[in-house]
Amino acid sequence: MSKYTKIIPSDIQAALGWMLDNIEPNKNLLDVGCSSGYFGSYLKKIKDLKVDGIEISEDRHDAKKVLDTVYSFDLESPWPSSI
Repeated sequence: MSKYTKIIPSDIQAALGWMLDNIEPNKNLLDVGCSSGYFGSYLKKIKDLKVDGIEISEDRHDAKKVLDTVYSFDLESPWPSSI
């Protein structure tokens, strides 16, 4: 489990609520720094989205289980590849 799946501070909760209100259903979303994919998988369920992620840490393996496609690359590399 990711270190980011702990308790979310109230100011971040407010920002997430604003995002949820403004994301349209049935769209594509790119989650940059998707960690284990927990937020993207939540959006997939409640907004019926196609969610791809970018994650360089080992959390990318968990994200691959719940997101549509996960890319892992260093920004200096020539082209990302899915895992």
